[in-house]
This record gives sequence, C-alpha cells and structure tokens, in this order.
Amino acid sequence: MLLIAANADAIVIDFSTGTVGDLGTSTVNIGGIVVDGFYFDGSWLSANLFRRNEPNDHGLGICNPDETCTFPGGGNINELDNNGHPELIRLTLPDGFFWTEVGISSMDENGSDDEEDFERGEAYATNDGDPANLLSGSPFWQFEGTVPVEVTHPVTGADQFAQHIFFRPFDWSGGAVYGYNTDNDFLVWQATIEPIPEPGTLGLLAAGLLGLGIAARRRKS
Repeated sequence: MLLIAANADAIVIDFSTGTVGDLGTSTVNIGGIVVDGFYFDGSWLSANLFRRNEPNDHGLGICNPDETCTFPGGGNINELDNNGHPELIRLTLPDGFFWTEVGISSMDENGSDDEEDFERGEAYATNDGDPANLLSGSPFWQFEGTVPVEVTHPVTGADQFAQHIFFRPFDWSGGAVYGYNTDNDFLVWQATIEPIPEPGTLGLLAAGLLGLGIAARRRKS
C-alpha cells in the first residue's frame, strides 16, 4: 500500500459543490465518483439525492418519495437519515483509482447531553453494490455525534480498492435505554481518491525500497 500512495496525487471531491436542494435524481456523477441514493420500503428503491452547502452542513442527503423536504434547514428529513424509511448513499469508485479518505458533515448530539440521543452512522467498503447484501459485511468506520460536526476518516488496506462505499445512518451503540435511536442524520461530504500508478512505476518504487533495505543491512554488517 505504501508503494501506491508514494507516487500518487490525491483528488479531493467535495459533494457539496453545485446546485443545492432536491437534485431530482437518484444518481449523479461528481468528479468521476458515481453517487446513488436509496430508501427502504419493502425492498431497496431509488431515492432522490439532496444537496446542502451551509456552515457545518455540507454534502449529500436523501429526499425519499415519502418525505417533504424543506430547505434551508430540515436536516432530519433532507439529510441521510433513518427517521421513517431507512436510507443509504452509495459511492462507486472510478476505474484506475483507489480510496484514501471519506468525510461526513452535520454530525451532532441532537441537542442532548444523553449519549443515547447522539446521532450515529457507519460506512462500509464492499465490491457488492446491492444494498440488500450490505449487512453481510462489517463497517470500516462507525461514528457518532461526539466527533466534530465535520470529520474525515482514512480508508485503508483492502478497503481502498473496494468498488463501493456505503453510508448508513444507524445507532450501532446497542446501549440505548429506550432502544435504538431513530433520529440519526448526516451528510456525505467528501471523498479523496488517488490514481493507481502504472505497473512500471510500482516496479521502480519496489526496487528503490529493496535497495534501501540492502543498504541498511550492509551498514549493520
């Protein structure tokens, strides 16, 4: 993984840039990343994406057909939420790139000092783009309202080459006295990707690191 990251230029893609409000479509291509919105109503169905670009409220949410999405404000409805129908946002990696970081916005404590009320969510990296199969895997990131309102998180290991990243609003704590919190909402803010170097470049990097290792062993002998 170090070999790839050492010779690549990072591209930060900000999903909050562009027309705000209901985008009127469930699929957009932003900087090469395809973003899809879903909501659950007996099965996973397409749902319109909703963009916000306000202080601490940056990125994409969902306005599903059963919601009346107001703007500005209305974050518990127009963000990615699980208030009513569960919702998902899926990012699809463009060919020739790998993930290095993802970011969310509008995470908070729901105006409460009680931990059971904090907003929570999770992110999954997978090669299976079917939302129905998402829970067969494990999230690589679980977050809650105690983090800054806007936060980024690295994507590492094999997850960097996953074709898709899903974001899910969900109370993963399991410790709420009154059951799982269904007032989780946030925005998918950004993703950072890097191009995969040509095989020849990887070979040169590998040879260089091998040479450094040989030199180090000689100095020790």
